[in-house]
Amino acid sequence: MRRSRTTRNKFLIGDTLDWWRISEAREGEMVEFKAEMKLSGEATLRFEVQKRGITTTVSQFARFLTNSI
Repeated sequence: MRRSRTTRNKFLIGDTLDWWRISEAREGEMVEFKAEMKLSGEATLRFEVQKRGITTTVSQFARFLTNSI
């Protein structure tokens, strides 16, 4: 299992960062990670960037879906 990124300056789908794998990316807009750690469900972490003039807002979204028993 590969545990590194192929480029340091870009997020590429399939690359890893710690125990997260990049599942979606749009340069300058967003990046989404899927957890690859042992969990009782599925976890995702998403960062979105919005630029308005000289202001930049970064929003973080976390999602966890538990496995049904």
